[in-house]
Amino acid sequence: MHKLLSRQIWLGLSGLVLSACSMIPGYERPPAPVPQAFPSSSAMPEGVAAPDMGWAEFFADERLRGLIAAALTNNRDLRLALSRVSEARAQLGITEADRLPNVDAV
Repeated sequence: MHKLLSRQIWLGLSGLVLSACSMIPGYERPPAPVPQAFPSSSAMPEGVAAPDMGWAEFFADERLRGLIAAALTNNRDLRLALSRVSEARAQLGITEADRLPNVDAV
């Protein structure tokens, strides 16, 4: 019995010691495949703010320009939104015209 107990203690201690060891190699995170600086385009002239330019002058790639032009031409939702904006502007003009004095002659 004494031998069995001492053997169990040794097995338990050796299992405890071995479980504390790690065979995993140290992990080093690889560098991210992202450029250090944002690529700048030479298409934008100096001193001109982006909102002051049209979209066609802002984008330098011809394929991208063609894709944007096709999207603007074939986008029904955009056409609907533009017609609603012009409808709202017309309604604003009517509402502002009601603020002016009216002259009626009988």
